[in-house]
Amino acid sequence: MKTTLAIAISTLLIGAPLSALAKDHSPVPTPLTSSTYAPQWTIPAECKDPLAEKYIAGLQSGKFTLANIKADDTIAKDKRNWLTFDDSGKNVVECKDGDIKNSPSNYCWKELSDSPSVMGIVSMGKTDHAPHFHPQGECYYIADGKTETLAQNQMQTIEKGQYFFINDYAIHNIPNLNDEKLTIFYWYPGDANWGSFKYYWKSDVENHQPAEAAFDKVDVIRQAAWGFGPYGTENLK
Repeated sequence: MKTTLAIAISTLLIGAPLSALAKDHSPVPTPLTSSTYAPQWTIPAECKDPLAEKYIAGLQSGKFTLANIKADDTIAKDKRNWLTFDDSGKNVVECKDGDIKNSPSNYCWKELSDSPSVMGIVSMGKTDHAPHFHPQGECYYIADGKTETLAQNQMQTIEKGQYFFINDYAIHNIPNLNDEKLTIFYWYPGDANWGSFKYYWKSDVENHQPAEAAFDKVDVIRQAAWGFGPYGTENLK
């Protein structure tokens, strides 16, 4: 069960749609080992986006809660609910009100917009996170909770009220290390349409030495910071 859920959750953290996972024969890019940026208390210039800032303002004021935050019309009606995995770790089911108590995988997600920028929100209990990268830069706003994230080749604290910009092609990793809920609003400024996205996990870069070396370095950083083994070997629940 642990392995099944680890594989399943790796497809969604943070924000990766199942449609973005198809393997192809494109050349494997060489990633950065981590974002060159650190978590900060003001929105990074790279993350400026009117719709994202509207959602963040609503989360900050309490106007938006996990129970009432809504997707816009760019998201198909059948995908506007909070979602999670069932007990098998294979099937996507509704996660009522985004409450992780309603999630066997301890992780719920909701897509909020697909244009002009892709964005969504996740709510997670204590669980690991699959290191990965993609060609698009990504932004986080921590709406609730506190944990550590891979930044500047080390694990750095990130907490409620902070922002984090992840460079394009930078490996990122943000497990929830605590029992308290972690809520992350994420967006890809200026990048719309999930269908154009391509995600890379360690299993996708086999036999590409520079990319494998970058993921291996992330494993070393995880081990030094938390005593973790490679992703999929830790059961934090």
